[in-house]
Amino acid sequence: MRFQTSSNVFIDPQVAKSWTPGIVPREDIPNFAAFYRWSRERLAPVPGVPPERATPKWTSPYTLRSRVKGEFWYGGLLDDRFGHFLTETMTRVWWHLSNPGHSRRAVFVAVDGSYDSKNNEFTFAELRSWQRQVFEYFNIEDPLIVTSPLELESLLIPEQGALLFSDIHEPEYQSILSDHATSVLGAIKPERKLFLTRPETISGAVIGEKALAQAFERSGYEIISTEKLPFIEQLQTVRNATYIVASQGSALHLFNVLGKVPSTKVLLFQRLGDYSSSAFASTLGPYVGSLDISMPMARIRSGRSTNHDQTIVDILDVEQKTRQFDPSVSLIGFSSNKYLEEILDGIKRGMPLNKTIHINRS
Repeated sequence: MRFQTSSNVFIDPQVAKSWTPGIVPREDIPNFAAFYRWSRERLAPVPGVPPERATPKWTSPYTLRSRVKGEFWYGGLLDDRFGHFLTETMTRVWWHLSNPGHSRRAVFVAVDGSYDSKNNEFTFAELRSWQRQVFEYFNIEDPLIVTSPLELESLLIPEQGALLFSDIHEPEYQSILSDHATSVLGAIKPERKLFLTRPETISGAVIGEKALAQAFERSGYEIISTEKLPFIEQLQTVRNATYIVASQGSALHLFNVLGKVPSTKVLLFQRLGDYSSSAFASTLGPYVGSLDISMPMARIRSGRSTNHDQTIVDILDVEQKTRQFDPSVSLIGFSSNKYLEEILDGIKRGMPLNKTIHINRS
C-alpha cells in the first residue's frame, strides 16, 4: 500500500467541502490523500456538507491560524458516527500499526458541522468516549485534531486501506488489522452464537425484533446489545462468535477493524428498503467467513432519509435463510401471528399517520 511524505502541508477543514478532508490540493500531494468511497476514482461526500456546497472553492492565498512544527501522519476525516468512524476514519491506521515505535503524531480533521468546538480548538478529551476507546485500541496517543487552518512541517500520508461500499479491501490491510487484533485480544476462540439487537433509542430498527430474538434464543443464541459494552469487549464478543444474527447496523462494522475473521458466519436482516444489499455486503463480506442477507418484506418511511426507516422482515425468507445459515436453529414455535401482532403494535405506538409503508416487490 502506498504512502508519501510531504513538507509544509496546508490543512483546512473547509477544504473538506471540496477536494479532500483537510489537505489542500497541490501538485506534489498524491491523489490518495483525498477521501474516497465506492472506488479510488470517486470522491466521497463529506458528513454535514450539502451536495450543493461540495464544489471546489478554495483559492490561494488565505489566512492560516498557525504553523505547527514536527512530524505527523495523516489519519483523515474524523467522523462522529460509530460505523463510519470504523469503516472510513480508521482506514489509514495501517501505516501506524506497521511502524511501531515511530515518532510521528497522528492528525485528524474535524469537519465543519460534525463537531461543536469552542474557540476553534478541539482536544482528545472532548472526543466521544467510544472514539477515545478506538484510538486507545490502536495505540494512538494525543492526536492533533484540526478545526482551523494550519500548516504542518512534515506530513506522511497513507492511502486508505479499504473503501466503504466497494470491493477494495487490501489483503495487506486486512492482515495488519488481524495481526493487531491478535496482539491485543489474543487468539480467536469461536464459541458463541449471538443475536445482536439494536437499542430502541436508535432509529432504523426492525419492528418485531423481540419476537425474532426470542426464537433464536430458544436455539441457544445469546441476545446482546454491543453498544452497552466497552469497545474492547465489543471486539472480543463478535470476534469469538461462530454465528451472528443481526439487523443491518454499526455493530457489524466492528469486523472492519478486526481484519479477517473466517470463523464467523453472519445472517443479516437488510434494514434499508432502497439501500443496495450488495453495497453492505461488499463492506462486511470480506471480513467474515460467510454472509447471508434476508431482504425486508416492507419498510416504514420516517419522512427522513432511508437510514431511519423501520423494517418489517419477510418471515418466510427468514425461515428459509435460517435453515441454510444454521441448520441447528429451530423456528418451530415461532408464531407468525405473534410476530404480526408485534408489528401492528409497533406501528400503533410509533408511526404517525403521515408515515408510509413501502412493500418490497423484488
